[in-house]
Amino acid sequence: MSFGRSSKKNGAVCQPDEGESWGCLVQDRDSRFVVACATGPLSEALIEHAVSITVQRTHQRELH
Repeated sequence: MSFGRSSKKNGAVCQPDEGESWGCLVQDRDSRFVVACATGPLSEALIEHAVSITVQRTHQRELH
């Protein structure tokens, strides 16, 4: 017998002990083009991952 809760999100069963998930989005302000995104627990690694993708995709060119 289980007394744990579960909830549905986008059709998938989620357990309450899975923790929070955050999204990090890098977007060009003028064009609204999404350059990179990363999801996961809020941490330096999440931000570092989004920034690394941005640097790779933009070849270190400036975004507005």
